[in-house]
Amino acid sequence: MAIGVQGPGYYHHPSDETQTKTAQRATFTPTLSNQLSSRMLSSSNKYVRGMGQTIQSVRRFDLNQRQKINDSRLARRRSATESSLRNDIALSKAEFKQDRLRMKQGINDAGSHRQMQARIKDANGKMQDYLQDDGYQPSSGLAKVALPRPDAVYLSSPEGHRVRAGYDKPPLLARTIAQTTSLQSDHGVTGVNKALQRTVQYGAVGVRNATLYAKQGIYKAAASFSQRGGEAHTTFQRRADKASDMRTLNVAALRGNVALGNKFAEVDMRRGDAVFGKLTDQGYRQTGKLAGVAPAKTGWAARKASDYFADNEDIMGKRRGLTKMVFGIRNVVPSLKASYHEHKMRIHAPALASADAATRNEAQRTVARHDAKRFKAQYGIDSRKAALQGRLPDVTAKHDPELMDKFGAKEPVVVDDDASSMRSFSSYESSILEPGSEDGFLDDDDQESVRR
Repeated sequence: MAIGVQGPGYYHHPSDETQTKTAQRATFTPTLSNQLSSRMLSSSNKYVRGMGQTIQSVRRFDLNQRQKINDSRLARRRSATESSLRNDIALSKAEFKQDRLRMKQGINDAGSHRQMQARIKDANGKMQDYLQDDGYQPSSGLAKVALPRPDAVYLSSPEGHRVRAGYDKPPLLARTIAQTTSLQSDHGVTGVNKALQRTVQYGAVGVRNATLYAKQGIYKAAASFSQRGGEAHTTFQRRADKASDMRTLNVAALRGNVALGNKFAEVDMRRGDAVFGKLTDQGYRQTGKLAGVAPAKTGWAARKASDYFADNEDIMGKRRGLTKMVFGIRNVVPSLKASYHEHKMRIHAPALASADAATRNEAQRTVARHDAKRFKAQYGIDSRKAALQGRLPDVTAKHDPELMDKFGAKEPVVVDDDASSMRSFSSYESSILEPGSEDGFLDDDDQESVRR
């Protein structure tokens, strides 16, 4: 354990469920200059002691300058006429900073290494008392908070086009950074170690978000050049919106697991409202997974080929032959899958009549999963074959009752009167807070200074 680190490394305001937006360091760690100067001052050599005093003076000058900056910030906060929880916390933060700088001055002025250790121990106790007296709580357990995993909900058109209504989970980078940030808070990482780690995290988010910003621009440009209201236009627009949402989640991850979970719930709900609002008017129906299997769908190539050959039935023999060869190759794997899952259904079918309830229930789930996969594979095969004749709508209409029977929504959907958007499509972990709660005053502060 580092010198002087005693008890929780951070405290947070009770209104801050993220534990990071109002985080206050509760311990002190000696800087390299502190350790050098304290040991040099204990030397019997006057030149070494002189070097120690010089190091002390440089550190003292740095702390004095930081004290002046904080004093001006503290004066502005105290002169603020508006009284709010956010302003009160900002004022407390500046006051805590003033106390910390004063205690750092005392640590820096220590005349020996032993005296420095004693002053650090005393400063730790005083700082924790200050925080507790102001209502702050020790930060812990942030890394154990589970991120939300909403139920997978889709919208399927009568033609077999399938769109996911929301997101399944935050992006990998966001999950990784949120977890490391949470661990830093739980373990009380401070000083140079934290500065280095946070620099890497901010750099990773910056690079990734720059890439997403470029993708967002490309998708928006593609949407502007496509037919407004068409499938391509809405697809490109959804992808542009997704890139924007992923950037938002990456920034939120810098505040830890709870902040990322809250922001994900907000972004996912907004995404679902937008998708439902736009597509339900076009005849899309809500669908979901069956035994872990996503709903069947038609491919983009099949839909486009069907439209093309329906309008060029007599003159497209050569292109029809080339498309038939491509679709034939594409159907090889689905055909094998359909046969395999049908075989597995026959193997597990006898267990459906088992006298043992557990065996019977397991067999029901297994047969349902293989049946869903078989239907999904066969649906794709039939749609590609029908597309060659320009008859895709006929085949999808034939399969539509079975598709909706297997994957259709089994519960009524709550419709928002204002936006005609369906809001009951996702469920979240109970540990994640609803957006817009009392601590919403903290949502604007999405950046954190690496140096405290």
